[in-house]
Amino acid sequence: MLHSDVAGLHGSPPEAGPTAASLGQRQFLRVLESGRVAKASRELAVRDPRAVHAFHIFSCVRLRPGIAFPPMRVELALEPAEPVEKLEIPWESPDPTRRYLDLRDDPRGIAQIEEARRHPPLRSFLVAVNSDDSLFATARCKTWQKQDDPSAGASPCEFSSRLELVFAPEQLNFDRSQHEGLARRLEELLTRETAPDALRSELRVLSCRYRAPGREGFCLRITLHARGTTPEQAEMRWGLGLARIQQALLFVSRVLRQQIAQVS
Repeated sequence: MLHSDVAGLHGSPPEAGPTAASLGQRQFLRVLESGRVAKASRELAVRDPRAVHAFHIFSCVRLRPGIAFPPMRVELALEPAEPVEKLEIPWESPDPTRRYLDLRDDPRGIAQIEEARRHPPLRSFLVAVNSDDSLFATARCKTWQKQDDPSAGASPCEFSSRLELVFAPEQLNFDRSQHEGLARRLEELLTRETAPDALRSELRVLSCRYRAPGREGFCLRITLHARGTTPEQAEMRWGLGLARIQQALLFVSRVLRQQIAQVS
């Protein structure tokens, strides 16, 4: 089994001046702190009640019709079916080769991650999701592969990954509804009931503890499984699936920024 733990929280390499993305991030934080998101949600509800399901940031996200993502089976679990060990952020490991890396603060840390060097789709995901274009950050990641008895089916090889995702604006991580809203949006974008079993993802909202403020919060665990007739085919399908999830996360970030810019 191949595995590694990686993490990230905050920004891309420093530049000469503020980028449009960093300015957008600051505007987003100002809107959150002023409480205008809830007000905007109520205003949207008056104009179009169908656009709003709850007074939180995802109330403002309306996905454009016609956006089509390639097929994937998605399992949504807002409550874990069985007890899960609570993640502590930043986490520690007795293994000196594994440590928490704040990839938004220092994206160069991606180069220290053996799995990211070995698997380009994971490297691309970490770069994109921890960038200023994203409202999210990775807290931990793990990859592994396995091979079943060939007689068990036509696709005996499986390649998998597991990521814990948090919001870059830290205050959102203490509101469970934000993570549930994100999970539901990803489910809307990725789910296809007729999708083959070769690609499957699981979205789970988990409790965790943020050590710096000493507060209980939440994160979203995204597990992706891809099957194939050979290890190479399974890994290739996994890479395509991870790219789809990356695309969906950046799409949600972009739509959310646009909606907040309109109401701020």
